[in-house]
Amino acid sequence: MNQSIPLTSLATRDFNLETDFAGLTLLYQAVEDVDHNDQEFSEATLRAVEGVERWVIEDPLDPSAFIGHGWRYEQSRLRSYLYVAVHPTWRRQGLGSVLLSNGLARIQGHGTRQVVAVTRADNATGDAFLRYNGFIPAGHNRRFSVPAGIEIPEVKWPVGYTLSRYSEVQQLAILVEAHNRCYMDRWGHNENTETLSAEKLLGWINEYPDYFIPEGTFIVFAPDGSLAGLSHGRLERENSQTFSEPRKIVDSPGVVPEHRHLELQRPLTITTMRWLRQYGEGPIELDTFGEEEETVRIYDELGFTLEDKNHTVEYVLNFS
Repeated sequence: MNQSIPLTSLATRDFNLETDFAGLTLLYQAVEDVDHNDQEFSEATLRAVEGVERWVIEDPLDPSAFIGHGWRYEQSRLRSYLYVAVHPTWRRQGLGSVLLSNGLARIQGHGTRQVVAVTRADNATGDAFLRYNGFIPAGHNRRFSVPAGIEIPEVKWPVGYTLSRYSEVQQLAILVEAHNRCYMDRWGHNENTETLSAEKLLGWINEYPDYFIPEGTFIVFAPDGSLAGLSHGRLERENSQTFSEPRKIVDSPGVVPEHRHLELQRPLTITTMRWLRQYGEGPIELDTFGEEEETVRIYDELGFTLEDKNHTVEYVLNFS
């Protein structure tokens, strides 16, 4: 940082969708070069992100370049996500606090009562910064993976429990109930902030068809016919590392609280893995949000591994 430039002169401004993406791309690349989050950014991928409000701090020596950036995303009427980044050469000068204060003011201006920030679990600096500003840890997000060709065990269900694909059920109300009951207390899910409606779920299904594949969506029923669990098999061809097969993802195996003592996440995950295997022998990934260590142990036993870059912590700040 140029010590002759007073920090008070470095004000934030709104992001210009017409002119600012090139500078934003360079800022992200500079951050990645130092932080090594193993993320690739291009102007095209940044432009494709929708639903976020951005703000920046210009480089005082080059207004087309940026030394700080922030964005907010409204997950629900209750909860907004907030992200701030400072160019590595300008860190530890207070710019992070400037960006954070601006973001909090924007979020409060929209009436949101809760703000969430995310950082890697091994980022001690980010942890200290968020705690200093009043945030507290709330939940863990993890992406696990198993290598190509791993042997998938047989599925074993407790006596009386039955499995159906959504293509067989074909009742939106049941899928809505499964989402709400499985994820209502799992931090990081939309259902943790507000009850999921049929209209919103139908919107997701239409917008993200690869996330809601009827044949790869599995619903578990208890012996009395009530809902017990849910898992989605997800295919991503656009982000695949190979042309021969898509990325294969087990998405958030969820269990209704009163059935969790049976560890239904295990047969749910195995079932989804077996369905995904028909699309190739490559690696299989597993996304989880807000899961407890007891559930993580199940995934460890199935052969999934977790890398530091794929383990983040969500921190929450509640407005009074």
